[in-house]
Amino acid sequence: LFQISFITQTVSFLFALLGTKNLMRRYGERICLLIIPCVVASTFCYMIASHFSFYSVLIGFIAIRALNYSFIRPVKETLYIPTNVDTRYKAKSWIDTIGTKLAKATGSTCNIALAQLTSTGLLLGFSALFGAIACGWLVISIFLGNRYRKIIQSKEIVGK
Repeated sequence: LFQISFITQTVSFLFALLGTKNLMRRYGERICLLIIPCVVASTFCYMIASHFSFYSVLIGFIAIRALNYSFIRPVKETLYIPTNVDTRYKAKSWIDTIGTKLAKATGSTCNIALAQLTSTGLLLGFSALFGAIACGWLVISIFLGNRYRKIIQSKEIVGK
């Protein structure tokens, strides 16, 4: 477990050092919001193609965790920029406590429910569920990116 954590932190550090700032400058928040679900979906497709072998799951786990530390969190934090202090405090509190716990609980519930299926059913169940989640995530990212761009261009403050 230490080796996995070490590799995850090393990959995360290198990407944060070399990639996050460059991607944000070059493509902006709107495109970076779209990159996130695409990379996660690609990682999951790799795991499916490898039939969830130990190494494919390990690589997927490391990639997604490293992406979360070095890219997802910084992109998420930029979305708070056009908000006033009170709105930012309330939104961050809600997302960091209730939102993340609800997401983890939902993921665990889906894992428990899908664990009852056979291996073929499990693969199809995970694929269908994740496909739906990825599509929804992509639609929300498009909406959020467009809304963020409009707010920044109009120099509007959210929560006045």
